[in-house]
Formats: sequence, C-alpha cells, structure tokens
Amino acid sequence: MNIGNSVNNGGNRCNGNDRLNNTERRELPPLCRLCGKELTAEENINREIRFDESKLAQVATILSSYGHNNVALVGGAGTGKTALVSALAAAISVGKYKTLTGRRIVEVDIDKLLNNVYSTAEKGTRMANLLVEAEREGIILFIDEGHRLYGAGEANSLGNIMKPFLTRDRLQVIIATTIDEYNLFIAQDPAFRRRFETVIHKEPNAEETLEILSHVMVKRYPEITAGKNTLKTLVDLGRRYVLDRNNPDKSLALMDTVVAWAKNRRDSNGSGIMLTEELVYDVVSNRLGVPRDSLVADVAAGLDCIQEYLSSRFPGWETSCEKVAESLNRARTRKLRRNGPLASAILCGTDMRLMTDISKAAAKKLGCAGEGAIFEVDVNKADPVDQYTACVRHNPNAALIFTGISGRTDPAVISRLWEILSNGKLKNNANQTADYSNAYVFFLCEDEPHSGWQIGFIQERGSECRISDSAAYLIEALGGDRNNTVAAGPPDAASIPELYEKVFIPLLEKSAKRCGYESRIVLSETAKSEVKKIIGTQTAWTGMHDAVEEIILSIMADKSGWETGRVVIGYEREKFRIDEQYLQPIVENRE
Repeated sequence: MNIGNSVNNGGNRCNGNDRLNNTERRELPPLCRLCGKELTAEENINREIRFDESKLAQVATILSSYGHNNVALVGGAGTGKTALVSALAAAISVGKYKTLTGRRIVEVDIDKLLNNVYSTAEKGTRMANLLVEAEREGIILFIDEGHRLYGAGEANSLGNIMKPFLTRDRLQVIIATTIDEYNLFIAQDPAFRRRFETVIHKEPNAEETLEILSHVMVKRYPEITAGKNTLKTLVDLGRRYVLDRNNPDKSLALMDTVVAWAKNRRDSNGSGIMLTEELVYDVVSNRLGVPRDSLVADVAAGLDCIQEYLSSRFPGWETSCEKVAESLNRARTRKLRRNGPLASAILCGTDMRLMTDISKAAAKKLGCAGEGAIFEVDVNKADPVDQYTACVRHNPNAALIFTGISGRTDPAVISRLWEILSNGKLKNNANQTADYSNAYVFFLCEDEPHSGWQIGFIQERGSECRISDSAAYLIEALGGDRNNTVAAGPPDAASIPELYEKVFIPLLEKSAKRCGYESRIVLSETAKSEVKKIIGTQTAWTGMHDAVEEIILSIMADKSGWETGRVVIGYEREKFRIDEQYLQPIVENRE
C-alpha cells in the first residue's frame, strides 16, 4: 500500500493562518466523528481539571514548534496524563496559547477506529484516512495507550503507517503511555520514537495531590464540605495502603467512595454533609480490609513508649527490649534519608520463640492489630518470593517477621531479604512489585549452639552478651550493623524469681483455663526448682512454654485432680507429671 499517494499534497506545509482557517468548520470530519471525542468542545471541557502551568506550557510549546511537534506523555498509570491533555484542551478553548488558537484536540478510540475492520491493509487505510482528515482540518489527535500503535511489531503496524505523516508540520499527535510500555514497544523502533518529544509525567507528591483534591472537591461536590485535614488524611491513607495505583487517581477514587458513603448514611442528596477524618478511617478500613486500629495508629507515639511496654512484657530481657526499641527508632530515622521499611530490627539468638514473641509484641504496640496485620514467614519455604510479597500486598502496613534465618539459609533468600531491607521493594514471580515502605520488618537470625556456656553468644560483663562470630556474617549479609543488632541472650539471673511469678505461673493458669480446667495447680519443690532451672537457660522463653504444655498434657491425661479442686505437679525422670503420692513438701504457686 502506497500511503504517500493517499495524501493530497502531503509534502506541502501550511502556516498557522491556514490552520486557523481550516478549523472554522466546527463539525468534525467523518472518521474523527466516528472514533473520536473533541476535548476542546464546550460540552466536553472538564472544569475540574487544574494543572501546573509549566507542564501545560511545555506541551503547548512542543505542539507549536516547527518539525518535532508530536508529544509522547510517559508516566505511571493514574498519574493524570489524560487529565493533562484535557486541561490543555480547556486552555486552548479560551485562547490561552496564541499559536494554538482555533486548534481542536480529538481523543481517538482505537477500538472504534478499527471496528469491523479485519485485514491489515484495511486497518492501514483507515488509519491513513484518519491522519489525512486531521492534517487537513488542523486537528490535534490524542491517542491514549499509545503503545497499542506499535504493539504488534509487524511491518504494517499502525505505528509504521503513521511514520510518514509524523514528519510533516501539518499533523500533530499526542500519545500517552506508561514507562514500561513505552520501553517495551515504542522505544524498540528508534525511527518512530524520534518523531515524538517525550514529556515525563511524574506522580504528584502529597502536597500537589492535596491541591488537586481540594480543587476537584469544590467543583465536583459543591454541596459537601471537607476540611484540609480530612483530605490530607485521605491522601495519606491512599499513599500507605493503595499501592497498585498512583496519585491523583487513587486519592480521587477514595474521595468519591467517602462521599458516596456519607450520602448513603445521610440518606439524602448530600446537602449539608461534612466529611470528617473519622468517616475517612471507617471507609478506608471497610473498603481495603485494614483494621481501623492500624489506620489511626501513631507510629511516633508507639515508638516513644515501646521500650517500657516490651520490658514489662519480657522481664529479664530489659536490655534486649531496649535494643529493639533503639533499632526500630534508628531505622525509622534512617527511612527519612533512604528507601526501606518504615521500621526494622534484626534479632539474633538461640531462642526463636522469644525473638518471635518480642517482634509480635512490638508490632502490636505500633498498631498492627487484628487479622492480617502480622505475618510470620519461614524463610526456608520452597517458594518464598510470592509468600513474602503476598503479605505486604495484602496489607501494606503489616508487620513481617522473617524466621529461621541461619547459616543453612539459601544465599538467594538472604539476597531477597537484603533487597527488602535496603530498597524497600521486592518483585514476585509475576513481576509484581511489593512495597515495604509502610511495613514493619523483623529479621530473626537463629544462631548456632556452641559447646559449654557459649551457646550462640560470648558472655561478657555479667549479663551482657554480644553476637557470636557464627552469626555475624548473617547480619552483614542482611546489610545490618552488628553493633546495632539485638542479641537476645539468656535472662538476667536476678530476674528468675520474677519471671517465675509474673510470666510462668500466669501462663500456666491461662493455659489450664483455656483447656477447661478450673482447679488450682500446685508445683512441688522439685517441679518449681526445675522450672527455675529452665528459666536460667539460653532458651528460657521456649522452655517455659514447653514446660506449661507438658504440665497441661499430664493433667489432661489424668483427670483425678479435676474433682478435688487442686492438682500437685511433680518432676520425676525428667518429666513433669501429677504427683499422686504427695510425698514431697507442697509449695503453693503463689508462695
């Protein structure tokens, strides 16, 4: 097909006056009318749109230039590329740009253009005729999802059909596409790419998004009032929890949902309604399935008092709790200067259960409450990537506790964990990106036991301990500072009685009630001594829980004490069991 012959006087250029005269006829030509919408028409002008003057001027200048006067708007989906063209159309309609006065912008629907057209030759002919119409009438064509012009890559693709026309001054085309699609399709043909001046359209920041929302709110919902703090909360929640879309699209969508919610609750047309922050929290929690406590949690306040909270929950590990609080605060401060999780900590020790429970307690204090807020991930799973990303994609504000990190962990897994810690992002097997910038991340490194007292740690200066050489490389591999990593060693010897009274006994009582046993449980001197011995070991926390489980199982197996109102637990042959003989002196558990 000879495209050049299908254009009358295609090689002749026209000046601006010719264009102006050609646009005096307001009715669109047949093909433009068939597949397009005139954005500069009064009925199609979007009065809600307001854009930065410099960005509009940049596009208008390119369109007004001689030669390279076609524009490729490249940016993320939902960042407002189409809205920018609509704003440009509104500006042209009021004569803001003198060189474009009288010009019309027509948004082309490719599907409508090629409707009922099946052969490649017919598609090429129809596209060529559309370009001839636009050239003759002085119409600026706007093609959204412009990568579709060249997506197939064949010789007779729509992009190749357009090439001869794009070199002429008589025709101007605006295409819009995402960065990935631009690189995948358009950039692969340098000749086609050179015919467009690229304009990068970035996602607006929080302040810019807030300005857009404030303007659109007044234009779209004049009967509804929304304070600046309410809209700011909406923008912030959208940034934190809606990660598969960009601003301003996601914030505008949330705003529309909140307004609809308010109208339905008011059961009216919306007159006199005021949007509040509480309403925004309710709507976002309902729509996204995020616990409301997580939405309203004050991270800074939680971090300020987290040390005291952890120390009360884990007496005997005050030093470790202090280090965890310091690490979380340090990570949050570092987050201001680089990418990465909102807060993170690396714990190292032999008692994996202790480190897991400390991490869970810290996460709850920081607002990660309810189902789907805390995820415990075993790094030794067969396919960890999708598991890692699924958690944070489900709840961007979740807490992720990575357990089982040891010297036997696959180096590829360590590399993925490092990527989370350093970059705050990780791609799954479907090439979807998970964003950890609003998540809390805990890395639990299980140290290898050593002989003697050095069970994973080197004891120094009483109860203090440092990370052993066997675990140091894990910390370095994760990009952490070994001096700032938490060494969760054994509890202080002086705290053993306190741990027995404030942790072990309440845990035993709660476990018994949970199993339906309401009678008192009494420990013999032998059993009590064994429990305190367990508390003094490197795996004290796990040991206490295991002892409770063993005691409850012995009671459940022998129900002789259920009717007596109390049961005595002894320790014999390295096992906790009911002492039916009562031969040893009995010590009450609150003694």
